[in-house]
Amino acid sequence: MMDIIDKFEAEFGNPNKLDFFARKCWSCGQGMNFGYIIYDGGSACSKKCLIEEIGQERFDEEMAIIEDDTKENNWDFDWTHWEDLADACSGNDGYYNSKGDIIECSDEEIKKILVKSNYFSDWLSSPAWNYRGVEQ
Repeated sequence: MMDIIDKFEAEFGNPNKLDFFARKCWSCGQGMNFGYIIYDGGSACSKKCLIEEIGQERFDEEMAIIEDDTKENNWDFDWTHWEDLADACSGNDGYYNSKGDIIECSDEEIKKILVKSNYFSDWLSSPAWNYRGVEQ
């Protein structure tokens, strides 16, 4: 049985049938719904893109700290999922496509797109977003 993260990644990976992404990779420019957040700014869709953004030396130093649980980690970067895509896109003035182009639309239009998703289809009571006022 797929857990909720597996179900999300299966539907909203790259590519996805809606061509819908909450963020854009700062290195390669492709849309992304999961990947690395770089805490001094930016995002990266893969380890390769992360290293391009922060450099191999900084990556190696951070990984050594992460692997040594006796050291305090400042978390220069972290892997994440934007599971609540409606909320993650709020304030972006739209969403990104797989090429990293911004598709301008309102929050309400974003919800109308996402309501067609299999991921959310059986989540009528989902805290991820509010179906009230969204025509299906």
